[in-house]
Amino acid sequence: MLARLSIKVQSQPIVDRLLQILPRSQISFGSLRHVANTAAGNKVASVRPARLTRAEAEELVAGVANRTSEVIAKDEHPLRIVRIIAVGGILTKHDRIQDIDLLVQLESKPGSTPNEKDRRALLQALKERSPTLKLQVWEPGFANLPGRVIWEAWRVGRPF
Repeated sequence: MLARLSIKVQSQPIVDRLLQILPRSQISFGSLRHVANTAAGNKVASVRPARLTRAEAEELVAGVANRTSEVIAKDEHPLRIVRIIAVGGILTKHDRIQDIDLLVQLESKPGSTPNEKDRRALLQALKERSPTLKLQVWEPGFANLPGRVIWEAWRVGRPF
């Protein structure tokens, strides 16, 4: 089948690499159209196995909620955190999770004009050094996204 492709000399290394990768996928005959990578295929594709257990993920989420209270108490940022919503893999029932996706809803404090650097600094303060936490600023387009509120300002007695 690949012999019918018109191949130029420059693309030959790409085709050779493709032929090396193709045998590393296998088709599951249990359901048509389902293709699963073998371990060797995942290594080539740089796919990592899920690295967190559900308990570890919930612990990290609780740590973000605690850090949020600490960040608010310090009052160093020109932004106010309204709520933090967990989305993605943590909402599933899987025992292992690759990473934790969090949406952080922010608003400006009265009299301040925050910039992108301020937003990044605040998100970094919430994330600390955890490579498994993926924080993103909430936008109105995310309103219909399924999620779980893990922290909200009014729940801790902070008016917004």
